[in-house]
Amino acid sequence: MEFLRVSSADRHHGTPANFVAELHSPISGTYELESAVIPHTMPPVSASNDALAVVYQRADDAPLVATKTVGVNDSLASLLVSLKTALDVTGYMHTFTLDAETQVITMNLMTTPAYSGLSVTYYAAPDNPASTLASTLGLHATKTVVGSTSGTAIPFDGPVVLGYPLYYGIRVQGASNSIGDTLGRSTDLIVPIDGNTGDIIIYSSKTGFSQRLRITKPTRSLSIRLCDRAGNDVPRASDYSFVLRKL
Repeated sequence: MEFLRVSSADRHHGTPANFVAELHSPISGTYELESAVIPHTMPPVSASNDALAVVYQRADDAPLVATKTVGVNDSLASLLVSLKTALDVTGYMHTFTLDAETQVITMNLMTTPAYSGLSVTYYAAPDNPASTLASTLGLHATKTVVGSTSGTAIPFDGPVVLGYPLYYGIRVQGASNSIGDTLGRSTDLIVPIDGNTGDIIIYSSKTGFSQRLRITKPTRSLSIRLCDRAGNDVPRASDYSFVLRKL
């Protein structure tokens, strides 16, 4: 057949994010992504980008090294509440404000008297890969902040961006010609996200770019994964479909 439509709703096993489709007839050869329709249900903050690496200087001179997670968040308001809950520890209290024009977060660190003059270090992703939330917050450079009882306010480096994950990756087990990234991760097909959470993402090769995969051995069983940029299965994935055109 010239075209093959793959739909997670027609799966035989699994979930929309990770499923197996049994085909009526075996396929092999080179295929190009013709189109895709994907509901954009992935939250802007999820397990792939919800952590901030932090070091608290303690009153007993023993630093507290921690990776704080905020969990799934769909909105900026909930993110800032979750961030405060995650970062507040004994002696250290945080507040966050957002500049309506620049969308830059300013963080204020207050300490109890026993912790006044002691510092907290907040890591940017290049300095600590565990800080997967830093870029979303606009924290692009590691900052060490000295606390005081009156508070110490610092702006982050850029605007907060809830546009994660920028694209969906589709992985087809057994296919070749995958697309790699600078960290060595790969996917087979990419569907750019050009809408907000809740929108339907519609991709067409006519307005996109040529994406091909090769299925080297005849197969009647396709294992498909819908991934984020880190290669993790998309949380809260809904049924989606894509069309392959045989070359």
